[in-house]
Amino acid sequence: MKKVLFAACLLIACNGKEDKILGAWAAVGDENATFVIGKGKITYPDHNASYQYVLTNDSLHIKFEGYDGNYLVKMRGSDSLVLIGDERQVFYRFKK
Repeated sequence: MKKVLFAACLLIACNGKEDKILGAWAAVGDENATFVIGKGKITYPDHNASYQYVLTNDSLHIKFEGYDGNYLVKMRGSDSLVLIGDERQVFYRFKK
């Protein structure tokens, strides 16, 4: 399984899709970043927690404690990230 995830990460890094979602993101009305997406890791600063993720095609798969989150990823320009799972969530690139 680790080899499959690693191969998927290499493929994503080669085609640049991951680069578009890297950075800090905030929900509407939040004064702080909701989460920060780094290479292979998503961090939730308010919860002091980080989780591994894999981006495949247009889907984000996050390995949380106790469950796996799967989201369809849509970008609106370079500053809006839409995650569609059980509900549709819109985040904006966080700028200090």
